[in-house]
Amino acid sequence: MNEKFAPIRARRSALLVEQDHLLDVLRTGNARANEIAEATLAEVRQAMGMTY
Repeated sequence: MNEKFAPIRARRSALLVEQDHLLDVLRTGNARANEIAEATLAEVRQAMGMTY
């Protein structure tokens, strides 16, 4: 098991060195996901006639 997960652990360690960059990437991804979700919900509300 250790051999199988060694590359993952190494990548995790490398990412932790650049925590600020990692957090920026996560924030950007989160913002984009929210934009997509809001657009999808707007379409659903429109389709269901729930726009007030």
